[in-house]
Amino acid sequence: MHYLHIQDVSKFYGNLCVLDHLNFDIDEHEFIVVLGPSGSGKTTLLKVLCQLETQDDGDILVERCLHDIKKTMFFQSYALFPYLNVYDNIAIALLSSSLSTNQISQRIYEIARFLDIDHLLTRKIKQISGGQAQRVALARTMASDASLCLMDEPLSHLDDLTARKILPFIKKIHQKKQWTTLYVTHNQKEAQLLADRVIVMNHGKIEQLGTYETLYHDPKTLFVAQFMGENPMNLIKGHMRNGQFQCKDFSLPVLFKQEKDVILGIRVEDISWSCVKNEYPAIILSMNRRDHYTLLEVDCLGVLLQVITFQEPEKTKNIYLQFNRKKFYIFDQQSQLR
Repeated sequence: MHYLHIQDVSKFYGNLCVLDHLNFDIDEHEFIVVLGPSGSGKTTLLKVLCQLETQDDGDILVERCLHDIKKTMFFQSYALFPYLNVYDNIAIALLSSSLSTNQISQRIYEIARFLDIDHLLTRKIKQISGGQAQRVALARTMASDASLCLMDEPLSHLDDLTARKILPFIKKIHQKKQWTTLYVTHNQKEAQLLADRVIVMNHGKIEQLGTYETLYHDPKTLFVAQFMGENPMNLIKGHMRNGQFQCKDFSLPVLFKQEKDVILGIRVEDISWSCVKNEYPAIILSMNRRDHYTLLEVDCLGVLLQVITFQEPEKTKNIYLQFNRKKFYIFDQQSQLR
């Protein structure tokens, strides 16, 4: 049996369905990242698993009674006690532990030093900044002896430098404590670095579950294709007939023989450009410079596309495109499924 088995779980707030017949399994010691836009049901799922909310339908099956599993949850709102100092807020996680006072103190100082809050341990919560308060909440979560860890956007208010420092520590603590972890975020970099598997949610439903690489390279739905990746996939509405995709004057041969209305997906890295003339002339509309590459927006025969380049075109706005035809994604226009 899996550590957690979520079976047909639904949750309603009045007539609003916020969790819609969720089904998935979690293995013991697995790190699951729940990824999705705001309002997709990510936090509600954590609250149901932490028993702060009760599902209206479905079952949560576990190795043993869910009440008996020690759980710890990191809230987006921190849930810190303002009348206690930082040390005591962290120590709350250890009140029911069998550790001695010295062992508790040693653990708190060790975690506080790593999160760079050891100089704040005697301050009250109202005397520290929002970013510092988030690190205190994170320290309290990490101090716990729980076996199931539920984390809701733990790095959302931290600067990039601090977040990059803490990410490997979260993974290290997860492995050291042998937690089973569910981690909610909208940040794909966090999902890519932390997750054994990723759940992509949208409008209370699970769009797809798999490794980050699987979701990126093998999306099953149009939403996952658009959502995954630093740059959105190019999506072109058109018609398929006799192995040829057609949209206005734009036409591509594809390995798809059915005649139907489809959406053709092409990732930005699967389009290249040159000045060598071919059947796909394009006009550069804009160039958006990023850290390590430039994102070109082009008009190719009436179709707007984005293209990644590591060498910008010089003294011309007229280029020609080549497509990696082994990397086309074809979605049905009605069902939005591949």
